[in-house]
Amino acid sequence: MNWDAIGAMGEVVGALAVVTALLILLIQVRHNNKSMIEANALQKAAAISKHAESIGI
Repeated sequence: MNWDAIGAMGEVVGALAVVTALLILLIQVRHNNKSMIEANALQKAAAISKHAESIGI
């Protein structure tokens, strides 16, 4: 193999690594977004419950 072929293979491996990292980050961001939505829903429910208890419902 010559240096051009080795360099081209390195670029392909690097590009695959970048794409893989972006996919992993995408999955993590989606998971975090779902977790935040669930946490907000639980906080809203707790606030409504606390308010209902405070006014005697």
